[in-house]
Amino acid sequence: HYGFNTARINLRSSGETSSLSQTLYHAGLSEDVFAVLETIKEMGLNEKIFLAGISLSGNTSLKAMGELGEKARETIGGLVVISSVVDLTYNNGHQLVDTSIYRRPVVNKLKNAARKKAEKDPENWDISKLPGIHTVYDFDDAFQAGPPPTKWGFESGDDYYRKANALP
Repeated sequence: HYGFNTARINLRSSGETSSLSQTLYHAGLSEDVFAVLETIKEMGLNEKIFLAGISLSGNTSLKAMGELGEKARETIGGLVVISSVVDLTYNNGHQLVDTSIYRRPVVNKLKNAARKKAEKDPENWDISKLPGIHTVYDFDDAFQAGPPPTKWGFESGDDYYRKANALP
């Protein structure tokens, strides 16, 4: 037979699946990659898997492969990463050029995602900080840091970037 079996997944809160998760995206969710790999294995598809990560999912895929280490060779045939942030701490702390053309729509999308979560779960989603959020870092510092169930338990945006980074 010819061709490839494919599986396409969205990061949490991305695309039409946002209502399925209580949380927002997280650049270091390698466990989501592992869950997909396990599901594929359970389906009896024993061929090598080729991953492609675009943008933030590239960091997630790279982080997962780093965590698997040599064991990745058993399952993964290759990895392609396209236009991905690979050092979250550097990219968000050292803007070398004015990224407002890119940043504004991304930040607005993140704010809208938080608003949608707050509509469904206002008790756990305090969106009072949204007017003061102007960068992705501002958003991550406000919405990635903090206690579960809606946040990931990071101490700050900096702590999130250190722990979610694909780089060691």
